[in-house]
Amino acid sequence: MVVIIASNRPVAYNFLSHMSDPANVPLRVFLCHSSKDQSTARELYHQLKAEKWMDVWFIEANLLPSQDWTSEISRAVEHSDVLVVLHSKDALKKEERSYPDISFVLDILHRKSRKSRPIITLRLDDHLVSKSLPMWDVIDFFPKTRRAFAYQNLLQSLMFRAKQAAVSLNDDLPQEEPEKFLVWSPSRWTELILENTSLSDQGNRPTNQKVKRRITDTQVGFWIILGFFGLIIFGFVKDYLNIQFPANYTALPLISRKLPLQTSTPGIGSIKTSLKDGMNMVYVPAGEFVMGGNVYYDERPIHVVNLNAFWIDQTEVTNAMFAAFLTEEGNREESGVTWLDASDEDAQIHLEENSWQTDPGYEDYPVVEVTWYGANAYCSWAGRRLPTEAEWEKAARGTDRNIYPWGNDPPTADLLNFNDNVGSATKVGSYPNGASPYGALDMAGNVWEWVADRHSRTYYANSPTDNPVGPETGFFRVLRGGAWNYRETYARSIHRNRGIPTISHDFIGFRCDTDVSPQ
Repeated sequence: MVVIIASNRPVAYNFLSHMSDPANVPLRVFLCHSSKDQSTARELYHQLKAEKWMDVWFIEANLLPSQDWTSEISRAVEHSDVLVVLHSKDALKKEERSYPDISFVLDILHRKSRKSRPIITLRLDDHLVSKSLPMWDVIDFFPKTRRAFAYQNLLQSLMFRAKQAAVSLNDDLPQEEPEKFLVWSPSRWTELILENTSLSDQGNRPTNQKVKRRITDTQVGFWIILGFFGLIIFGFVKDYLNIQFPANYTALPLISRKLPLQTSTPGIGSIKTSLKDGMNMVYVPAGEFVMGGNVYYDERPIHVVNLNAFWIDQTEVTNAMFAAFLTEEGNREESGVTWLDASDEDAQIHLEENSWQTDPGYEDYPVVEVTWYGANAYCSWAGRRLPTEAEWEKAARGTDRNIYPWGNDPPTADLLNFNDNVGSATKVGSYPNGASPYGALDMAGNVWEWVADRHSRTYYANSPTDNPVGPETGFFRVLRGGAWNYRETYARSIHRNRGIPTISHDFIGFRCDTDVSPQ
């Protein structure tokens, strides 16, 4: 088992001794591993060392034969801030006395250290994570085809810890709030509505905002009874005064707590086609939906979002569409990389003379090897834009709090392309049974999809209710929907992933959306 312990405190042992200015101390990473995971640890060691903003302690490189490894590791743990575990079947086996195992390190961490630390787990295989490790910070470091992407997730997590440690080295990570269970009580339902709209969250409320007092069961019952007698009285008055309603009168429907920001004549099931690239788009009506979940830290809290109506591409943008875009605009460079990494062996679009051509047979496959900048440029060229994260999630799960686009049934091979059951991306629209409530296809599996928002683990705690567009600053961009080589947990409509906007892979694509034009 590989254990990485990150710290930014100056300590006396070898790999930290050269630091004289505590304010400039980089993040420190300590590597501990099972003997059978030595090669993986060595590869990770060189990758992390190359990042320049962290120091890495690796038993093979830093522990001398004459040194007592028990005392050296104890000192490293004592001065650490973050524990990262590379989890494998071999790591679960007890090591020989000459080699440290995870139980030894955790024993130091929990019993001997003066300060608790957050733990990040990297899984090397599909073995269940040990009960001694937390479940909310787990990154799958397998299979090897997705390890580069997983490494970017690890970097972001370490950056987050480094930033946090720089603010306060002695503060533990905030404890995650346990999931709330619904109780059939009028006042409880009232509280739930307030919680979901962030009105009852006193921790997030501005200091100048008035606090709504709790409505008791007695008060709710009083107003229900009062309304009942009011209807009776209205009936008597209507008959006494002989009030007549027009023959074509229709009672107004009950409205939700908040009116939609925008109305339009299209409805669910409406489709329109882009004149620019021929993409079919499905209509998503204005109104509220419930966003977020309780599985991972960055999915919390569950909250209500109110969106304008919009049109979203029915499928991911295809190779043929993107090739036409490149022929017209060129494969430009942005932030040091081209929009499409055409040199990658997995790219399915190539320049032939003066035009970009799709590899034969791959015209209707989702474009891959495209950066966030390339996706953003394409949507702008097509007269659309990248969807916001909130728009993407609503288009995927609808208003019934579905776990997946098709509902809550577990994923199967006839609903989506996932878990390496095909081995690569498939043609767009190949899984009609997995359609979302609005008719959007492939919103689970096939390829990850870039969206417009920057990523922040804590954004949901303070995001606006109406039309959120993500944080104003941030290094990473959000990816949604899972991919052909990812497990079912990533295909959940609420799952949030992130990537450096300059990266491209054979499992990352995108789709666009657009506002509804005023009638």
